[in-house]
Amino acid sequence: MNKKGFTLTELLVVIVILGIIAMITVPIINNAIADSRKKTYEEQERSIVNAAKLYMANYSTELPAENKCISVEDLKEKGLLKYKDIKNPLYNRTSSNPIEKDKNFDGAVSVNRNGSKYEYTYVDKSDCS
Repeated sequence: MNKKGFTLTELLVVIVILGIIAMITVPIINNAIADSRKKTYEEQERSIVNAAKLYMANYSTELPAENKCISVEDLKEKGLLKYKDIKNPLYNRTSSNPIEKDKNFDGAVSVNRNGSKYEYTYVDKSDCS
């Protein structure tokens, strides 16, 4: 008797092998996606800080004695940010992390004088005075 097809044992072996492959690859893919989102977040934050540096160079006739906050809205209005609506790639509606709650980058850049140098830091709007 020459029957064509698979036995139940062969089918179960294939399913188990596919399950093992999935258990190995899914966490790796999830980690790669999370790393990519984190790098995108950091790059967008860096772009906002660089736009604030341009703002200080172009629109401040007098550099701040102590500190100054430049909002993302000001940077958008002056055309220093290429994209009008910068989205937070770490945004997650169910997250308890405050950084991940905000869908948009709508904070500010804090400019602090440290001796003869200025330090630029992206902060929440409420952290600016």
